[in-house]
Amino acid sequence: MRPHTRAALLASILILLAISVAISLQKTVEQERVWQAARLERSPQFLHSERMQVAAAQAALDALALAVAPSNLQLQADYRSQRMQLRSDWMGMEHLAERDPQRQGLLLEIRSSLADFLLALDQMATSTAPVSANDSTHRNDSAHLLLALHRVETALSNDSGSLEQSAARSAAQPTTAWFRSVWISLVLLFLVCAALVAALEHTLRRNTR
Repeated sequence: MRPHTRAALLASILILLAISVAISLQKTVEQERVWQAARLERSPQFLHSERMQVAAAQAALDALALAVAPSNLQLQADYRSQRMQLRSDWMGMEHLAERDPQRQGLLLEIRSSLADFLLALDQMATSTAPVSANDSTHRNDSAHLLLALHRVETALSNDSGSLEQSAARSAAQPTTAWFRSVWISLVLLFLVCAALVAALEHTLRRNTR
């Protein structure tokens, strides 16, 4: 076999192997992203954070409505339900993350912002004074509640982002290991192909003598 023919054959083999590896890697990365998103959505810690964000927003709306209509029984029931949801999910989140040193700072901020938010809720929802457009106390309570809501929502969003980053790092480790093993296998396979081509060339030379 001529040298340029052998080089062309080896180059073709290498190109085909590289293309197959690239396609396989792309499919693996896409599938890993799907699995990562599914694992994160089923994560109890992530679910606690998501439910707390929804409950906090709903509780704030209920508290603002109760300041105008304090005798509305449906609002009162929903307000109590949202507060119970907040406390329940917070206890679950704190229990799951108590051994995670990387999330302790986030938990401290959530605990502090949640305490301020619950206080602002009570100040707004339990106010019995008549509400008017010129009531400065009502406006101050509303502003405090909205600021407290923004703070707790931001703290919970930061916690969710931290969980997403942790899931991404965990998913990247097996993908990286797989990528390395594939390229090692590719190199070994290329060497085997080169050896087979050399053996074939040697056999052809012997047969032509």
